[in-house]
Amino acid sequence: MKKFIISKNGNCVTSDQATSLPESSKNPGEYLSMTEQCQKREKRSDAKPFRDSTPDQLCSQLRCEYPVSKTSYRIITYSERPLDGTPCGTKNGKCTEGKCV
Repeated sequence: MKKFIISKNGNCVTSDQATSLPESSKNPGEYLSMTEQCQKREKRSDAKPFRDSTPDQLCSQLRCEYPVSKTSYRIITYSERPLDGTPCGTKNGKCTEGKCV
């Protein structure tokens, strides 16, 4: 490793040309809806937030469902909550630290 860093090929490691990415003012949940978070976690395009949950319940723990037959669904409750900034409820609510505000 030391030989590589000292060589001309290692110049990229020691150069000051790196740039930092601008900090985003958006919360992560503003990029992924709750439906998209369920779909990514379950790796299923038919996954969606559990329909019988209140907005506060959905913000405190992500609950997803997907069909396993024409008449039944599998429901999964995660220990993690949805990403802050995830839209919830009505009136432009957003999940913030486990609450729909």
